Amino acid sequence: MSRFAVPIGVLICLAAHIVLGWEYGVVGAIFVGWAAENGGFKLGAMTMGISWSILIGYNFIIAGPESVKMIKVMASIMGDLPGFATIVITLGVSLVLGGIGGLSGAAFKSKGDK
Repeated sequence: MSRFAVPIGVLICLAAHIVLGWEYGVVGAIFVGWAAENGGFKLGAMTMGISWSILIGYNFIIAGPESVKMIKVMASIMGDLPGFATIVITLGVSLVLGGIGGLSGAAFKSKGDK
């Protein structure tokens, strides 16, 4: 199961993000932390990073000019940062959130499951 944990976790994360909202995407990282043998933080962060990267890429493919405009507005709100900084910050948040979710999932294992 641990071999397919990250791809399944990415699918869970994407489905939860689309259906329930961005804050529920961490469920995929929790699953990965629970299903993987070890490395809950790293695998959870990777799961959320991949899924949020897919969603950001999808936004730029479907609504490119609107996404660029939104990035520029967000960058100016955050102190005239360069546009790519908002994407880097967003992915950084996803890595931290996914890592904590992966640690939480690893903590759900009982001693017999390890």
